[in-house]
Amino acid sequence: IIIIITITTVTAVTLKGGLFAHSRISTRGTRLCDDSYEGPKQISASSKLTFKRIGCGSEPPTQVPRVWTYDIPSDRLNFGVTREDFSGCSTDPGYGVEIEYLHQFAHNSQLVASSIHDAQAFFIPHKTTCNYLECLILDRKATHDCMRNAAEYIRAILRNIADTEIYRKWQGLNHFLALGHETIAEILYSDPELRNLTKFVSFMQVNSMFNVNLHPGNTSFTDFSYFPQKDIAIPSISNRAMLIEAAGKKPWHERRFRLYHRGGVKLDDVRYSRGARQSVYNASLARRDIFVSESPLANKAQYIQEMSDSNSCLYSSGWTGWSGRLADIILAGCVPLILNDGIVLPFEEVLDWRKFSVKILEAHIDKLPVVLDDLQVNGERYESQLYQTIPRLTYTRPAMEGDAIFTALTLLKKRLWEHVPMAYA
Repeated sequence: IIIIITITTVTAVTLKGGLFAHSRISTRGTRLCDDSYEGPKQISASSKLTFKRIGCGSEPPTQVPRVWTYDIPSDRLNFGVTREDFSGCSTDPGYGVEIEYLHQFAHNSQLVASSIHDAQAFFIPHKTTCNYLECLILDRKATHDCMRNAAEYIRAILRNIADTEIYRKWQGLNHFLALGHETIAEILYSDPELRNLTKFVSFMQVNSMFNVNLHPGNTSFTDFSYFPQKDIAIPSISNRAMLIEAAGKKPWHERRFRLYHRGGVKLDDVRYSRGARQSVYNASLARRDIFVSESPLANKAQYIQEMSDSNSCLYSSGWTGWSGRLADIILAGCVPLILNDGIVLPFEEVLDWRKFSVKILEAHIDKLPVVLDDLQVNGERYESQLYQTIPRLTYTRPAMEGDAIFTALTLLKKRLWEHVPMAYA
């Protein structure tokens, strides 16, 4: 069974006149506990498996599933991969979750099944993000060419696995992939053959978008890169040691900024961030406690120091729907202020993001001053919950109970339990 892990819900605080949104909407408007959802049709029609509706089944067992990792030939796994120190090709901060998961399930004895017959979940290793980014950034090829190259890379791996007895038996239902870049999910869902090969495979994705038009003015945008019935949203990787060391060094009421953002703004193009960053920048012109700057810093240590000297940090879309800065914000001890309709936040099914973040609907950006005043009064409560949540969003080596890997596997088992509960009886 291939499982893609991505964040499934959009959570936000409901405060004062419905400024904040908290929804658990599934694909194409179907709710997670919709009576009409009965599981994968092809499997239920051709077998005696009993399917439970997502969100409506009994609680799964608490232990994480034992994982078997497919052995992909080295020449295939590393095809088009030449720079192991490059973003997406290592476990450095950013796009490295594919490599992090490959390492965890190859070496962590707590998680690895003793044999393929003892496994309850099957991990498909790959380096598609590395392949794609090397093509795009190092080789400087066109985006569509790099997407085509990446599609051919992952296609060769999936075709090989689709011929195995285990995959054929379950049609990929207990398999999963880790995805480090939103474009890889787009490739898998837009290519007909890849979509069919991964029909029941779970994608563990870094902060994904769900049911949102990323292109204002284009009303025909209907594609999805995240399906909550099978996918799981996971956190990206940050410089853990540096960030955690910075977190909480300054008392809440002594911090310099109420809201902080350093990064792209692009005042001349409201398509960027759907106008969210530009609106915050305009608000900063009238308030000294809001800091917005596009100027880069000499090193990341200074960036982290600025975040840890702020009560809240902006998390919005840019050209794409997600950004790796969410992990930086949280590990720096800064409360995320989320202006990003449609974002699927990591582990939303088990983490109540309303307790340690604030989400404002993009249409209500004019209410930002009210939100910041409330945050100033109640912020220490958010901060306390934030520190309690950090372990769940952190990758440790080896993986340990309560960290990001264990949380991802718990949700993966929940997906399987809701579809095929007798597999864990």
